[in-house]
Amino acid sequence: EVIDDVRSADVLLGVKEVPIGALVPDKKYFFFSHTIKKQPYNRDLLRAILAKNIELYDHEVITNEKEIRLVAFGRYAGIVGAYNGIRAFGMKNESFQLPKAQELSDQKELIAELKKIKLPNIKIVLSGKGRVSNGAKEMLDGMGLREVAVESYLSDTFEEAVYCQIDVLDYNKRSDGKVIDMYDFFDHPEAYESDFARFSKVSDIYIAGHFYAT
Repeated sequence: EVIDDVRSADVLLGVKEVPIGALVPDKKYFFFSHTIKKQPYNRDLLRAILAKNIELYDHEVITNEKEIRLVAFGRYAGIVGAYNGIRAFGMKNESFQLPKAQELSDQKELIAELKKIKLPNIKIVLSGKGRVSNGAKEMLDGMGLREVAVESYLSDTFEEAVYCQIDVLDYNKRSDGKVIDMYDFFDHPEAYESDFARFSKVSDIYIAGHFYAT
C-alpha cells in the first residue's frame, strides 16, 4: 500500500541516502548511507542518524562469512551506463536514436535495441575489471562488438567497431619506469602516474567502470 505517513513502520527499506529532514526518529533503516569510507559530504547525515536514535543497517557492509558484499548494484550500473553511453554517442553525432533505458523492461530489451543500430568503426575503451565494468562488458558483447587486446587497440585500425577492457596497470605506470604488479600499485599509489592519455587519444567512447579513491 502506498501511504504518505510511514511513522507506523518499524523498519524502513531504501536504496539511496535518506534526506536528513525525512529521517524518522527511533526507526530501523536499511539504505546505502555512503558514510562507511568517512565521506565528508555525508557527515551531517551520520550525525543526524545518531541524534535521532536511528538503527542503521548499511547495505554496503552486509557481507557473507568471507566478507564478500551481498548487496551491490554495480553490474546494473555498468549495464545501463554502457547503453546510455552509446545512446549519447548517437545523439551527439545525430547518427541514430535509441529509446531511454527507463522505457525498456530488462537487459534483453536494451541489447535488442543496441543490435538495431550500426556503429561506425569506432573504438570504445572500458576501464576496470569489477562489477560495473563487467556489466558494461555484457552489453558490448551482447551487441556483437569485438574485443581486442591493448596493444592492438592502441596501434591498429579496424573496419568495425571494437572495444578494449583495461585494468589498473594498463592506464597507470610507475613514475620511475619500473614494471611490478597491481598489488604494488594498490600499496604505493603515490609512486604511479596516469598513462590513460594513450587510450583517450585513440578512443571515441570511454566507459568508466573502475574503482576510484583519493
